[in-house]
Amino acid sequence: MHRIFEEPVKPIYPYQVNTLHFEDKRIVFNNTISAPVSYDEETGHFIISYPPFNITAWGQDRKEAEEAFSFTFISFIESIYLEDDKNLTTEAIAVKQALQNIIKSVNQNET
Repeated sequence: MHRIFEEPVKPIYPYQVNTLHFEDKRIVFNNTISAPVSYDEETGHFIISYPPFNITAWGQDRKEAEEAFSFTFISFIESIYLEDDKNLTTEAIAVKQALQNIIKSVNQNET
């Protein structure tokens, strides 16, 4: 008798959030953002990307990929959105303006 084993279903539905948290930072978006999730069979990594800002993060499981995505997106926001325009290039100012269109607030979490 031959047994057929089905491979477990990978949780590759889009990562949708309206708030990102990482350590003491919290980003609230005006609307829910949706980031495609994929699974790389070769590396065994879950990959989450947000094409509008060319952000990609990965992890060995979905939870780790989501945490890496939050860290990466928040780091990106800190380096551009929170920076004074005089310290940014023309291109970075355009990215900052695009971020201003999707971000409602950036806060430190209360501890």
